[in-house]
Amino acid sequence: MSMGASPDGAHGCPGSHRVSASDLLGDTVAAWRMAMATDYGGPPDRPMGQCVDVTMPDAVEFAEAWIAAWNARDVEAVLEHYASDVVFTSPTAARVVPESGGVINGKPALRSYWQRALESNTDLHFTLVGVYVGIATIALHYENQHGSLVNEVMTFSEGLIVVGHATHHRPLRTEEAGARMALDD
Repeated sequence: MSMGASPDGAHGCPGSHRVSASDLLGDTVAAWRMAMATDYGGPPDRPMGQCVDVTMPDAVEFAEAWIAAWNARDVEAVLEHYASDVVFTSPTAARVVPESGGVINGKPALRSYWQRALESNTDLHFTLVGVYVGIATIALHYENQHGSLVNEVMTFSEGLIVVGHATHHRPLRTEEAGARMALDD
């Protein structure tokens, strides 16, 4: 289905619409591909999947510092890891900054969003569950103060996060059924 309102909304949500990745992130993906090709010595038309020498922090050290900065409510310490032109997506951003549509562009906007979010989350606390590493990517799996599971997927260039995505756990139908059965016992 093309972009625009679907009969029952994207993913069954009334009033929502489907958006392509390029519409959502603009030129971010193209810019990332060009940065990967030029920053690491390869031609821009290098075949996809070819290994690159990526400058990233140690994943576990990064994760521990990132979680500690959040738990200290130190937005500036968290922001030290992000590029000035970062693009960040989050369901929470869609709620806290509705006009963003869940897409935050640039470090100043990210700072503003996180400061607003912290004002309403006085008990914020993250517990690291796992760290996953990919090509130019680190994913952090953590539990928040409400017991909800979150993954933050972060793409790096020159040691800084250029694209980040917060994703929130949704129970599988089998998990929901199991929880209902446990309540019935």
